[in-house]
Amino acid sequence: AGTPTDCYTCHWSRSQDDVWRLQIGSDCGQCHNTSGWGVNVAWAHTDPPANYPLEGLHAQQPCLTCHPNYQAQGTAPDCWGCHASQYNGATNPNHAQLGFDHDCSRCHQARDPDWNRAVFDHGFYVLYGPHKNLDCLECHSTGYQNMPRGTCRRSCHGKWKDHKKPRPCYHCHNTHRWGDADD
Repeated sequence: AGTPTDCYTCHWSRSQDDVWRLQIGSDCGQCHNTSGWGVNVAWAHTDPPANYPLEGLHAQQPCLTCHPNYQAQGTAPDCWGCHASQYNGATNPNHAQLGFDHDCSRCHQARDPDWNRAVFDHGFYVLYGPHKNLDCLECHSTGYQNMPRGTCRRSCHGKWKDHKKPRPCYHCHNTHRWGDADD
């Protein structure tokens, strides 16, 4: 009874050891808990000002990987700040040449340890039915650039002998049914 509940009453003499130099306030409980002095990263990154949950390999990194000299200010809040070299080095597909977005999360998930498993959304050609589980290279065997929308490979869908004129497949067919073309 009568014991103070704020950290600074007893630990003020240790304030000189504060690597944050009181930049983030004096409420130690925002980042630390009584079971250990380690940083409670679940709070430190999911709430403002960070709003960047640590998942996958990010959760395994020491703080200094992203916060040199333990400084939170100035840390890149986006993927590009740390992963520009991986982006520029990607060759399958070549991200830089194709002008892919610098926001890695549009195609990749941080919690996935294998960056090769992209979660790309075709948008114009939603993958349903037998197309849903195909490997990208089954349709993009010659690469990803300059592939016209709706270009279907003859090796999968046969010759177009009965077509009046060549057009992208999606003009007449849909991904649910290949048989009778839509009017």
